[in-house]
Amino acid sequence: MPRPTKAELQTQLQALQNRLQQVEQALQRMRNLVEMVLEVLPGVLLLLNESGVITEVELAGQWRQRWQSSQLVGQPVSALLSPTAYDSLRPVLSRVRSEQRAIVFEHTGLGDDAHGTYEWRLFYRPSLGTLALIRRLEVPHTLASYLRDAPEQAQRLNRLTRLGELVAGLVHELNQPLTVILHYGQGCLRRLASGSFDTEELRRAAEQIAHQAEWALQIMQRIRRFLRGQSLPFAPVNLNAIVHETLALLAPEIQELGVEVQLQPERDLPDVLGDALQLTQVLVNLLRNALEAVADRPQRQITLSTHRLAQAVEVCVCDTGPGLSAEVLQRLFEPFFTTKPDGLGMGLAISRSLVQAHGGELLAENIPGGARFRVRLPIPAAATSRS
Repeated sequence: MPRPTKAELQTQLQALQNRLQQVEQALQRMRNLVEMVLEVLPGVLLLLNESGVITEVELAGQWRQRWQSSQLVGQPVSALLSPTAYDSLRPVLSRVRSEQRAIVFEHTGLGDDAHGTYEWRLFYRPSLGTLALIRRLEVPHTLASYLRDAPEQAQRLNRLTRLGELVAGLVHELNQPLTVILHYGQGCLRRLASGSFDTEELRRAAEQIAHQAEWALQIMQRIRRFLRGQSLPFAPVNLNAIVHETLALLAPEIQELGVEVQLQPERDLPDVLGDALQLTQVLVNLLRNALEAVADRPQRQITLSTHRLAQAVEVCVCDTGPGLSAEVLQRLFEPFFTTKPDGLGMGLAISRSLVQAHGGELLAENIPGGARFRVRLPIPAAATSRS
């Protein structure tokens, strides 16, 4: 292939610079969104390492008047509690690490507030540490005030829990496109630094960066609408098209792992009503899980198939992984449950919620030689009556 001219090279480099600028803007929007979510959390987020030392802090609202993040980072969490409260917290931290599920802990006194009652919501991931979401509980002075305020307090707690899950879900969903952007961006920079590159390769890499950045932007737009309480309009969606879009998004991982993906689409598949991005998000989660399941297996094979049922359309993701144990099958869709050392445990929980919001169901089962996940969505009544 002939070497590009100087003018052609400058044009390609300018195009790549423009794409990378779009990625930088996308990342800034993501950071702004995370800050917005944290701002409405009525409390503080602490990240603790295995020794119980505070490694990261996010303060919201009035907590910034009490502390500064720099004062807390590097301090043992015991410095915030009375000896009695810390003695109670210590076994809870051990349980969170061993059981890897959310645990709620209440105690009296935190920092210079010796009499306040505080609630800690604790989560643990080996790759991150223990996440503590802390808020002060307002204790009513009379039974009448308790009965009056109980529904509002319950609603606040529900919103708090959903926001905590939203932050974790945001990290989970944006990890995929940002990882791909980083992979292609670093590859472009290495080729440019070496002086030996193919402009066509750079163009394809820039296209992937732009594609993944657009995917991340769409996820953030959906989350903004969720925070504002706006509903998402449903439109006709073809699941075969969703399958092909999913494969395009995960093509770099599939190639890197050397996984054989077999497609078995049913022709003339009727459309379903839904949100194309959300349904793609579900299949991305399922296919990514399948890739991780077969990564260390001698036979790395995944089958994606679509089927028409009597009143529904179904997408199946089958893998040749180790399968699912009875305990995993029982807890598979619980938020924050994971068998992965660096997992957040939100992917399948989010996926099931999205499928249920479409009036469908997400099923998991073992099959000979692996596992199968099925997304089943209803066919609109008009399409059913025509068939």
